Amino acid sequence: MAAFQTYTQVRCTLCNGQAVFNPHLCTECQVWNDAAHLFTHQPFQQAGGVAGKSPSEFHDLEFFRQNPDCLVCNQMAEVILGLPKYGDFGVGDGTDIRIAIRSAHIVQSLGSGFSYDWFGWGVRYLSKIYRNSYRVHCGLLVDVEYHNPSVREDGDSHLSLDSVGKARNKRRVVLEFAISYDQAWYNLSGLSPWDRSYFSVPMVKSWIRESGSQIDRSVASRIAKDFRVVDTLEGRIIKVSSMVRYVALSYVWGNSEVDRGRFQLMRNSIHDVERQGKLWDLNLPPIISDAIRLCIDLGERYLWVDRICIVQDDPKSKHSQITAMDTIYQNATFTIVALADPIYSIGLPGVSSRPRPKYPLNNSVVEKKQLVSDIAALIENSRWNSRGWTFQEQVLSERQLYISETCIFLVIKGELIVQEPLDPTYPELRPSRLIGGIYLDVGEALRKEDLQIYKTSVETYKLRHLSFNSDALNAFAGVGTRLAMRMKTSLLFGLPERYFLRALLWRHTNQMKAEDADLKFPTWSWAGWEGAINYRPMAPYSLESVDAIGSLVKFYFVDPEKGIRPVGEEEHFFSGVGLGGLAHNDRLLRYEGNLRHMMLSQLDDVGDRAVATWRECGHNPWDALVYRNLSQNDRLRAAQNLECLVFNSTIASFYVRTPRQTDITGSEVASRRFMTRLEIVDDADKVVGTTAEVDIEWINQNIDIASKQEFVVIGGVTSRNGFDGLQAFKEPIPAVEKNKVLIKIRSVSLNYRDVAIANSKYPLPVKDQVVPCSDMAGEVVQVGEYVDGFSIGDSVISILSSTYLYGVTVPTDTLGGPKDGVLKEYISLPAHTLIKLPKSSHSFAQWASVVCTGSTVWNSFYGNMPLKPGDSVLVLGTGGVSMTAVVFAKAAGATTIVTSSSDQKLEYVKSKLGADHTINYKKHPNWAAEVLRITNGRGVDHIIETTGSGTIQQSLECIADGGIISVIGFLAPITQDKMPNVAMLALFKGCCVRGILGGSKQQLEEMTRLLASTETTLLQP
Repeated sequence: MAAFQTYTQVRCTLCNGQAVFNPHLCTECQVWNDAAHLFTHQPFQQAGGVAGKSPSEFHDLEFFRQNPDCLVCNQMAEVILGLPKYGDFGVGDGTDIRIAIRSAHIVQSLGSGFSYDWFGWGVRYLSKIYRNSYRVHCGLLVDVEYHNPSVREDGDSHLSLDSVGKARNKRRVVLEFAISYDQAWYNLSGLSPWDRSYFSVPMVKSWIRESGSQIDRSVASRIAKDFRVVDTLEGRIIKVSSMVRYVALSYVWGNSEVDRGRFQLMRNSIHDVERQGKLWDLNLPPIISDAIRLCIDLGERYLWVDRICIVQDDPKSKHSQITAMDTIYQNATFTIVALADPIYSIGLPGVSSRPRPKYPLNNSVVEKKQLVSDIAALIENSRWNSRGWTFQEQVLSERQLYISETCIFLVIKGELIVQEPLDPTYPELRPSRLIGGIYLDVGEALRKEDLQIYKTSVETYKLRHLSFNSDALNAFAGVGTRLAMRMKTSLLFGLPERYFLRALLWRHTNQMKAEDADLKFPTWSWAGWEGAINYRPMAPYSLESVDAIGSLVKFYFVDPEKGIRPVGEEEHFFSGVGLGGLAHNDRLLRYEGNLRHMMLSQLDDVGDRAVATWRECGHNPWDALVYRNLSQNDRLRAAQNLECLVFNSTIASFYVRTPRQTDITGSEVASRRFMTRLEIVDDADKVVGTTAEVDIEWINQNIDIASKQEFVVIGGVTSRNGFDGLQAFKEPIPAVEKNKVLIKIRSVSLNYRDVAIANSKYPLPVKDQVVPCSDMAGEVVQVGEYVDGFSIGDSVISILSSTYLYGVTVPTDTLGGPKDGVLKEYISLPAHTLIKLPKSSHSFAQWASVVCTGSTVWNSFYGNMPLKPGDSVLVLGTGGVSMTAVVFAKAAGATTIVTSSSDQKLEYVKSKLGADHTINYKKHPNWAAEVLRITNGRGVDHIIETTGSGTIQQSLECIADGGIISVIGFLAPITQDKMPNVAMLALFKGCCVRGILGGSKQQLEEMTRLLASTETTLLQP
């Protein structure tokens, strides 16, 4: 049974002078004798390299054959001899090949995948002991230089000339080995190739068997018309009329001429392929052949593949299959996902008919040092994940067996259940990592989040690419059908009729262009435009989040078949109040004076005159009832415009102008399509709103800035209005899913972010009617079946984002913002989002107070260039993040400077927290000059920039050359016309201006260990 140990540090015997000569290694390869030296110090990158020579020097077969008793040299010789047998590495017996080892890296299992540890952390933090042998898997980054006469010298950018003028190719590859040590990471005893050519079929069988079928029989009872499957037992394609157990294949169609010439099911071939054994005569794409082979190996008789199970030239049958994609993928026992890049891989690597590539041929992958990655990144960065058609396959499949170039793993309903182990002799912990994407369970009851799921689905889908833009709705059909069932509505060109106004308020995120005119997608639908979109409210500067949208018009649709018909919208004003229920009840409109008009964007705040303003509006909620119906003349005119939206409304007239800070030269417009928002201004030149981003060139051609423009009123919005708008409600204690933990929350802390969200001042997306707060500490009361490492009674804190575990990323699903927060009594969270608190005297309130501030500061100090003793740190303000920064900086041995407008606060941080210098910025408006004076003109190494655009100019003035400015807050925004030239100032200082949105789980764990080891004054709520 394998045992696991964790080391905080592994000492290097070579560096400490304690090394003993290893007879299994030659003199030049003694650097391999200590894992800490090999993986952390990277001796290949230093003078001396692998053989006492320059690290850039290549060595040939003869060099490595000089030491037949050396384990490393023997393996390198075998590599050289084997390269000509694989791929494009020259010809002959290998004597013409030379290699240079660049670096060595541990391959470590991280619970959510396994990855090359490129920075040496694996030796310090992960140790696996097996039968008293310290074993580690590693990847060697190696440059291979070879001669290939079949490649023209002018056809490869990696060609070079050797000393005799012979053209040589160079390619970077990764060699994988398993290394064993006799002692605690020194005294190398074994080195062998890590062979992962095939994955284990019995292992996959057990995954499928143990995970269960879990098919929703209410969906399974429905089967698509003309539904066909591949019968892998009889070698033919058959049509089925009742439900059978089958596997589905999700993959990216090839674009090569060879692939386009391979078999597709056509009307003239239907009867032929129904004959037994005919399947084996077909010219199938390798990926389909491998999927058939895998099904045979697994004992799965039937397989569904769109290319050969849908009649491609039968429009009626094809349409019925496309609209039934939700049931096709829902009913599948599991879906095989071909994750390997079809450009660099053929078929399904690791299937019994196709071994995995021994050496990677994709230079771009190797250069990114990402041959084997964490599973979320494997999915996110794959070509499969970028295609429009595969979106519904990812979203709708209950169980997915992902097959990449390097590993396989099983995902159920978006949760990673199990992955291929690094080594069959090592038991792998059962991980529970949320992969991402949205699984749409039709059996769930309608919830208020359904519209948000729709919006997220569309936003994600529109990021993907389609070979033919005419497929925009077809490729979304399966997801659309499932969403429509959840929302109990129908879709009109992709928009749910029940929530039509809210679904209509999408906007593009960058330059877009209308689809071709012959596609017949109306421009009011996102399907009629190319490019990404989002559903963020089109709000003025102070209103970035909207809680509710109220209907003010009745939409009609000019249906080509049914004529003009009303859109099936569930009309309401606010909080679900129907328009008909308004009558003369002013109380329904008293939302703390924060009702706002809605044109292309919201008008300015109307304050306490909300009700009066609405009554004076030409199209108010009361009068809206009068103008619901279309006149006969309206209908006659509308009937001439098929697929148009028709409605009665009023028009508001305003001027528009480009923002005064926008300075666009003619060359900029000529070189790219410059986008900007238009400001909407009234007669008094007051900005009352903004439009979505518009192409400057289009503005110049179509908008007369000197004239008033007309804006159509279609609805109203209300915004959050501080803590008075919070409402308490009761709900059942959440059930604990298999991969989650139920926590009784003992303490919740408040951040400025929570205040900004409550007051509609937060600049990032926020979920409608969100449960506030992100920081909590609590106690485990129940543990899911798949969860390891947590027990009832454990004290825990939660991380800010379920996807921000380690590395560099931007969290998009933070608690209390895009997702419901922690201001509740009980919460059920995925186990991977929790950190078990060590034993300490700190209270729950103290721990809760450092979740956001602590991880944010830790990211600022150690997420890029680490803070070092002797560095200088400038902290702006005395808020939570700032005070946390002071304590951490002092603990690291740095000199601290704090700014504030209050002498009392400055005295406190000096006496209580040990700040070295303080500056009152009211007394010293040019506080950057004071910083330079304190640092003798050098500037500071780190700046915790909590106020944003209003202070960034002075921060750039007092940052040291090569320093880091961590931009965290937005307390002092300024208009664009006052913004400094940040890019130029950063260039002159050689500094890094880095945005920080919290910290990762890894960073929060590191911070927790520090705080648990000391009774610091920081942990005071």
